[in-house]
Amino acid sequence: MARLFLTLLALLVLNGCTGLFFHPAEPWVRTPSDVGVDYRDVYFRSEGGPQLHGWFLPAASAKGTVVFFHGNAENVSTHLASVFWLPRRGFNVFLMDYRGYGSSEGSPTPAGLVADMRAGLAEALTQEGVEPGRVIAWGQSLGAALLPAALSHSEHRPAIAGAILDSPFSSFRAITREKLAGFWLTWPFQYLGAWTVDDTFSPDRYMAAFDPLPLLLLHNRGDSIIPPHHSARLHELAGPGSDFWLLPEAGHIQTTNRPENRDRILTWMRTVVSKMD
Repeated sequence: MARLFLTLLALLVLNGCTGLFFHPAEPWVRTPSDVGVDYRDVYFRSEGGPQLHGWFLPAASAKGTVVFFHGNAENVSTHLASVFWLPRRGFNVFLMDYRGYGSSEGSPTPAGLVADMRAGLAEALTQEGVEPGRVIAWGQSLGAALLPAALSHSEHRPAIAGAILDSPFSSFRAITREKLAGFWLTWPFQYLGAWTVDDTFSPDRYMAAFDPLPLLLLHNRGDSIIPPHHSARLHELAGPGSDFWLLPEAGHIQTTNRPENRDRILTWMRTVVSKMD
C-alpha cells in the first residue's frame, strides 16, 4: 500500500510541475480608473497566437515608458498596484495579460508567454507618446524570469533603454526543486520532478541578452516565495553592467510598496532614459 501511495504521488508531482507556474484569473478586481489613473484598453495578437489584452496608462510630458510584465498569478488588475503610480511621476505604462490571463485568450505555456511578451513589447512601441530608446522593460517574478528570453528573441531589443528584473527565479528547474524539497511528501521527488520541467526559457540561459543594456535586479531579503539567491545568481551572470539591490523588506514582489524604493527606482530609470537627451 505504501509503495502504491508513493507511486501515485510521484505521478501527481511529475504531471503537475508545469502547472505550478501558472495561476491565472479572469475577472478584474479593479481598473486604473478606480485608482484615479487614465487608461485605454489595448487588444492585439500574439505571434501567430491568441488575442491578448493590455492597458496603456499615459503620462503627461512623459520622460519614458515602462512595459510591465507581471507574475504568474491573477491578472493585470491585481498587479496594477505595482505600477499605477508611475504616470504621475512621468512614465507611461503598458501592462498586459498573457494568454489565459484576464481578458486574453488561450492557455499559458512558457513558450507562449515568451511570444506574448515579444508581442506586447511590439504593441507598446506603437502607442502614442512612446519613444523608442526611452523604454524600460520591467518584469516581475515569472515575468522577470521570462524577460531575458523574450528580449533575446525580440527584433525590438534596440528600442529598450534598460531593464528591471524584480524578484526573478534563476531557472525553472532550480525553483521547482526548491519547492518540492520544502514539503516532506514531495521531498523524495525533488530532483526527478525538477528534471521533468522544461528549462528552455530559464533566465540563466539568456542573461547575455542584457549586455550592454543597463540592468537592475530587485529582491527583498525576506522573500520566502523566491529566495534572493536567485537574483544574486543572475547578477553574477549578467556581469558588471548590472545592479543588484537587496532590499530589507519581507514578502514577495513588495519592492514598490515603500515610497523610498519608488524614488530609488525612478532615479535609476531617469538616469537610463536620459542618455537619449
